[in-house]
Amino acid sequence: MTTTMPGLHSAYTTGILPTTWIFDSGCSNHMTPDLSLLCNSISPVPPISIATANGSHMHVVLAGSILPTASSLLSLPNVFYVPHLSLSLVSISQLSDSGFDVLFSSSGCVV
Repeated sequence: MTTTMPGLHSAYTTGILPTTWIFDSGCSNHMTPDLSLLCNSISPVPPISIATANGSHMHVVLAGSILPTASSLLSLPNVFYVPHLSLSLVSISQLSDSGFDVLFSSSGCVV
């Protein structure tokens, strides 16, 4: 038996660097598999599990902030550390809830 999810599309481009962040409109929280990016991290209480696009579940191990560095201006609060995640994801809804406008166009994305 095959289960399909209508309206669900995914794309994955090989060659994406591990330091690349992907804007994701279906992602509930910012999340990363790179623990070295997090500052002020704490274990979530109660424990948090996320559901992925393919229906599998992964555990959030820590939550923390990403602060700007000399090599990156990225600053994100409340980022989940999910070790088995393939890519780092920026949650469009979390940005919007924080008061940011996110504008997509054919040439990219502006926050």
